[in-house]
Amino acid sequence: MSDVVLAALAASGGGIVVAIINIFFGRKNTKTDEVKSICAALEINQAGLNKQMEEMRSEQREFRAVTLHRLEQLDKKQDKHNNLVERMVVVEQSTKSAHHRIDGIQA
Repeated sequence: MSDVVLAALAASGGGIVVAIINIFFGRKNTKTDEVKSICAALEINQAGLNKQMEEMRSEQREFRAVTLHRLEQLDKKQDKHNNLVERMVVVEQSTKSAHHRIDGIQA
């Protein structure tokens, strides 16, 4: 798991644990107060998780854009290489033909 996810889980778990400790060992609340306390802790943790998820999505979009840019650069390099290979084949054929002509003149 990524550090961000682990931090989010720790933060959400910590808030819930604090709420539960307050319920059982703190002041004596009514059931309604206990439920409200847990709901408030969950809402705070949910907001934190939502923020962290949005940050992760943003990082993912940025990573995707960088990856696509690098792939485009690799495609351009590959096209240049393929063009060079095609040109070298033509040069080799031309050289072979020139050698045959030279051999014919010398004979």
